[in-house]
Amino acid sequence: MSDTESKELIVVQTLTPAAVFVDPGGVDAIVARVKKEIDAFKPDISTPAGRAAIASFAFKIAKTKTGIEAMGKDLVAETKRSVKKIDTERARLWDELEALQKAARKPLDDYETAEANRIVGHENRLRQIDEATRFALDEPSAAIIRERIGVVEGWRTDVYDWQEFAARGEMAFADAFRALNSKLTAQVQREAERAELEAFRKAETERLQKENDERIAKEAADRATREAEEKAAREKAEADRVAKAEQDRLTREADEAKQRAEQAECDRVAAEKRATEAAAKAVADEQARVAAAKKSDDEAAAARAKDRANRDAKNMAAAAAIDRLTVRGKDPWGDGIVEAIAAGKIPHVTISY
Repeated sequence: MSDTESKELIVVQTLTPAAVFVDPGGVDAIVARVKKEIDAFKPDISTPAGRAAIASFAFKIAKTKTGIEAMGKDLVAETKRSVKKIDTERARLWDELEALQKAARKPLDDYETAEANRIVGHENRLRQIDEATRFALDEPSAAIIRERIGVVEGWRTDVYDWQEFAARGEMAFADAFRALNSKLTAQVQREAERAELEAFRKAETERLQKENDERIAKEAADRATREAEEKAAREKAEADRVAKAEQDRLTREADEAKQRAEQAECDRVAAEKRATEAAAKAVADEQARVAAAKKSDDEAAAARAKDRANRDAKNMAAAAAIDRLTVRGKDPWGDGIVEAIAAGKIPHVTISY
């Protein structure tokens, strides 16, 4: 199959991954070839066949692109597998040689570790002696310092091979005893001074306590005398108050009795006045009621008389009209009266149809 008959613009099967992706200029050669093919391709866009040719040509470029891309992916996958195998062997070689290196050096490492531990042991013992001169308390007691001296003395008499640290060990013990004995001397003096000061404070406290007790006893006696005098004064004041209150009560009750009698008399006079006024008002109210009733009856009688006179006048006017019809020769009880009423000639009489 030729390039023109293939579905690809460049037959991918004719290429090798190394020629495309490894050899210098491989990709540039393919791109240049495709550009050359594009430049040589002259379709007629105005005809259906020409437009179909353009689509077919572009499809061939796409197939070339995907084919080369797949070949590149296969090359990358194969390369990754090779690299992974190489990395695995490198790691295994490293571990094997690392183990052999450690095995070859182990005797020296063991010696250096033991030597370091031996020196650390001596340094720790020296540090322990030095730390024995320090205390958790800022001012330890003489008993605690003596106890610490005994501990350090026990360390010095222990069977211990200082080896090349023997001189430093002796110096450390000497420094420790010097520091502890100095602390002990100073603390013994401080404790003696404290004991003397405590004795003085105790005596002073007892003296002050005695003076305070005497002062309290005197204050208690003075307070008892003062309280007795105040009690007597309070009792006299209370008796005076009770007597005055009783006198005030009797005076108040007499005044209240007098006020009640005067008020009773005022109430009686007021009651009599109210009774007289009420009786007079009742008589006046009754007279007014009788007069109002009479006036109402008179007005009703006058209204009735006026109504009767009005009806009589209207009846007489109607009768006179009817009489006039009779004089004219008409039957007032026939069609003549009806016509007269309808014509409005009979006053105060109407017909409704």
